[in-house]
Amino acid sequence: MSSSILHYSLFSLSFLLIACSPPPQAQQESPFLQENSIQLASPVLETGSTLFRDSVRVELALGMEGAVCFYRVGKNELIAYEGPFWIKESCELQAVARAAGWLESEPAIAVFKRAGLQVAKAFLESAPSSSYPGDGVSTLIDGKKGSLNFHDGKWLGFDGGSMVALLDMETPINAEALTVSILSDPGSWIFPPKRIEVQASGDGKQYVKIAEKDYPTPASTTTGGLQYLELELESTQARYFKVTVEGLGLVPDWHPGAAQKGKAWLFVDEVILEIAE
Repeated sequence: MSSSILHYSLFSLSFLLIACSPPPQAQQESPFLQENSIQLASPVLETGSTLFRDSVRVELALGMEGAVCFYRVGKNELIAYEGPFWIKESCELQAVARAAGWLESEPAIAVFKRAGLQVAKAFLESAPSSSYPGDGVSTLIDGKKGSLNFHDGKWLGFDGGSMVALLDMETPINAEALTVSILSDPGSWIFPPKRIEVQASGDGKQYVKIAEKDYPTPASTTTGGLQYLELELESTQARYFKVTVEGLGLVPDWHPGAAQKGKAWLFVDEVILEIAE
């Protein structure tokens, strides 16, 4: 599995991905309105969560009678939507609306992530802010995806610092990938990390680095959203995994808070281990 950064910026419990279309009366009032000049609203993707353990049910809804929805899972071809369907593997889902006489909608996009192995125990070596404690360390392994609302109680927030978490699998495993789920919201001073490092140990004392990745400082044009940061792991049998997510520290120079050397927040809600098949 290759390392990647997976973005999806408009998730809540429903995907409110509705483009603006003029009301019917506006179309009648304009003598200059041409066919195929108005864009359809994007489909609404409804699901319980984009993070799941076994499978998740997805429905697509359209706000216009006569429009047809098409969707693709991963790199597959677009197919017509005929009713609710189930997703069983990690993937990106795209959906568009089409109708005669209208421009195709912007795609509604969501990234679904299978939760992977159930971690037996977890510990934090760095405490989160008392303002955003989530449900303690269990927040990282409960399989409950946080939303764009960082006050929802499902996030661990670190003010200018880093997160160091220790995962205990109870028995040795051969993990092949690790994913850290984070929030980016520059307007609220919340930024992606600048570095992630993973170490492994058989006895909980001697650790060996099995993965690390640096991330660029976000540009001023960077949009916020929910992100999955994936790392490939060197093949090794280990019981313990130490995950260090290094925060940005200070906000970037372009940020309004840079003048007062404002601290960048780091928000994490899940750490996911995947085993080699």
